[in-house]
Amino acid sequence: MVEQKEKEEQGQTGRNIKEEGSSAPLGGAGILDELYGRLADLIPEALAEDFVGRGFAKGRYYDGAEKRILVVEKIPRPERVSGAACAHAGGHVGGHGEDDKDFTPVIARVAANLLGIKSTEWTDYVAWTYLYKLAPRIGKPDSTVYSKQKALCQEIIREEIRTLSPTLVLFLTGWGGVWDFDLPLSSLLKGEAVEGWGRMENGTDLIVTRYAVRRPEEKFASDILEKIQQLEELEMGETGI
Repeated sequence: MVEQKEKEEQGQTGRNIKEEGSSAPLGGAGILDELYGRLADLIPEALAEDFVGRGFAKGRYYDGAEKRILVVEKIPRPERVSGAACAHAGGHVGGHGEDDKDFTPVIARVAANLLGIKSTEWTDYVAWTYLYKLAPRIGKPDSTVYSKQKALCQEIIREEIRTLSPTLVLFLTGWGGVWDFDLPLSSLLKGEAVEGWGRMENGTDLIVTRYAVRRPEEKFASDILEKIQQLEELEMGETGI
């Protein structure tokens, strides 16, 4: 699995968006194939090498897990291209690599609690993806990078959720990153560990965390788990996708 994903990461640009659980570039049958292809076409051929493109990835035991967690970051980070979408390869989930953006310990605690696994095993059991799929290989994305791909990315995240069929989607984007993606989410207090939550009509729970980790990490993870438990006990009555 590690070798497969490492191979898939090589040469991934805006012209070659891949589903990272697949050994070949997308472009065949399927809704996701078509959406990834349309997204790749947004980048002119001459600029293809200047962009990074990311589809979803999943751990080897994800499909068989009773509770399936999909982790969603905002956008691929160019300084962590080789590991950003593959924690097996040594990457860290979240942010630009600063301490307050490294969600790895938090997700490890959440996954261990929900799945009954060792915290060191979490990458084998979760799936992860990005709200925005294209990012410049060098430097930070500007507003044009976001706006150009947003409409397609709204369709893609919905289809990725359908394809992966998670029981929980954990957005590490902050409320400001996801509020206008037309998902069945309700806003909570900004700046708290959990800034938004919701439930899709198929029963998938949605949690939006603040964009940076609040110390101590144990309390941050505990606050997320508390909201997840509340969601499991509530009938949200939201209209899903």
